[in-house]
Amino acid sequence: MPGLRLSRLLVLASATIGLAPLLLTGLVVSGLVEREMDVQTRAAQAVFAQAVSKEIEIFLAEPARLLSSMALAIDGPRAIVSEPRIDEYLALTLAHYPYFSRILALDHGGRVARVAPHDPDLVGLDLSRQAFFRPPAVDLQRWWAPPFISSDTGEPALAL
Repeated sequence: MPGLRLSRLLVLASATIGLAPLLLTGLVVSGLVEREMDVQTRAAQAVFAQAVSKEIEIFLAEPARLLSSMALAIDGPRAIVSEPRIDEYLALTLAHYPYFSRILALDHGGRVARVAPHDPDLVGLDLSRQAFFRPPAVDLQRWWAPPFISSDTGEPALAL
């Protein structure tokens, strides 16, 4: 009987000695693979975020150029749209460009000077305390804000 116990003990010890390195190797490899997958996932997320950022920048570039062009056309000494026709010009621009659902032209104090489509309730509205209205310290003839999320629609918006 005592020999039988010793044989079982030897079998158990040899199995432990044989399986322990395999188990330890498996744990180490598992940890390394997990860490490497985490690094690769973070790198892929960074690449994706950069690609999305670039696409948004490209998407917003055309409306920004259009707004800049509109500012030149309606404001300043080289304006090509006469004062009485500015509302018509804004309405036509709004009708022909799908970028905008509304165009608000603000004065230097942050009040709505013109709006397309015309809404008399918005004309004169003070937007100077809104997050998007941060005019530069220098008094410029025209200025447009960086894109922001509209509180009306929840979509990207630009302020001129």
